[in-house]
Amino acid sequence: LGWSAAAGLAGGALVPASIPVLVPVLVTDPDVRALTATVLLLVALFQPLNGAVFLLDGVLIGAGDGRYLALAGLVTTAVFLAAAAAGLALAGGTGGGLGAGGGLVALWWAIGLYMAARLAALGLRIRTGAWIVTGAVR
Repeated sequence: LGWSAAAGLAGGALVPASIPVLVPVLVTDPDVRALTATVLLLVALFQPLNGAVFLLDGVLIGAGDGRYLALAGLVTTAVFLAAAAAGLALAGGTGGGLGAGGGLVALWWAIGLYMAARLAALGLRIRTGAWIVTGAVR
């Protein structure tokens, strides 16, 4: 788990370093460039969290714990939808309110909250040991 978070941290460190190179190649509008750079910084921030979540996903998938993953997915998706709706409302719909492109930035914060909720749900399951099954059949 530590290695996965560290790999996410390393990958996240590459994202800000790539912004000056990639954003001008991909985007011509100055306002969109600034918004893209902001979103990519959020992407970089979430990478250590993502590394841990994807590892735990793999462990539980490999253990055949699909029922728990499905239920946890429903709960964490509800967290995302609530956060996204709140963020868009605070951003004034799809655009302003939090500044230019506030809706997009708010959605990326909602994705970060979603990943934190997934880490909490998966971490709780890993701690219980209920996912450990001996033999090939659950």
